Amino acid sequence: MIKVTILHAGINHPSPFIHSLCLELDKYEDIDYEIKPTLPHEKSIYNKHILYFHRLKRYYDSNDMASGEKFIYDIDVIKQLGYKIAWTIHNFLPIDRKITEVDEYVLKEFIKRADVLFTLTNKMKESLKNNFNIDSVMHSIGVNTLDGWFDKETINLDNLPKDAFLITFVGNVAPYKQIQKVIDYFNQICNDNTYLLIAGQQAKNIDINLNINNDNIIRYDKFVGASSWDRICEKTNVFINLYDLNYENFKYGFFPSNSVTLSQKGIKIITPNSEIINELLPEEARISFNFNDDKTLLESMKSSIKQNKKLVFDVNNNISNKYSWAKTTQIVVESFRNLFEKE
Repeated sequence: MIKVTILHAGINHPSPFIHSLCLELDKYEDIDYEIKPTLPHEKSIYNKHILYFHRLKRYYDSNDMASGEKFIYDIDVIKQLGYKIAWTIHNFLPIDRKITEVDEYVLKEFIKRADVLFTLTNKMKESLKNNFNIDSVMHSIGVNTLDGWFDKETINLDNLPKDAFLITFVGNVAPYKQIQKVIDYFNQICNDNTYLLIAGQQAKNIDINLNINNDNIIRYDKFVGASSWDRICEKTNVFINLYDLNYENFKYGFFPSNSVTLSQKGIKIITPNSEIINELLPEEARISFNFNDDKTLLESMKSSIKQNKKLVFDVNNNISNKYSWAKTTQIVVESFRNLFEKE
């Protein structure tokens, strides 16, 4: 039996990633997992015990080097107590604040101590090897299991005209998503029958004020659960999914998670042309623009509206099989088992 402690703050309400992973872990008889927010300080009662990290930023103060050094010291002590260390790198660096030398220090020291590192894309795996000469296991993710656990309420789009053309953004609202730019361009090209939906919560720890002064822009500031996704896909003509590719916090790479969900919806996505995003979205799903030329974004929005229809693509089985939580969890579990095979 392998004991796995998933280090995560949301014990009662885990993230969609943790929730979906745990539903699959339940199927493995040799895996006994728990979710805890704090690090252990004494030897485990289990012979095989893995601490499985996700967000390192919870364990140190980014403005206090002593705090970062204390966290790394704690990891050294934990390893001496017999624990194995695993980390799924959602993003190399925190993306919700300015990066400090403490963040860089923790990243570089932690990855040297981890027994297994997981990445979510091949581009992230390449970056880890190229920048730090460290190997990793790419496990990707499945489409998040947004069951009733996350459905607090359902978006209402019944007031939209039947022939409305709806451009939709879904995801956390943060500066690096460049939503204000989308709003500004929409204001230039919209007509009475064109609407923009911005659906998603404001990212935690980020202060952003969107300048919305258009009755044809709909702001839904709640988490988008399964039932809301269904309503949104029913009404949406084209999705838009932006990232600031020059954002300093993305210097080693990042994971555009919503691209995975959008790849399964069969509705085309206006998105920057990027190797990171292109790995996740099939060519037939993308309406790509040149990130370094804002005119191409504007033209992509214009051309989509001119078609005045739902812009769709076929979701084939290859895409669905690629993003499977069963496959992701199998890779994670096999990697956990491999940690103890040599002992």
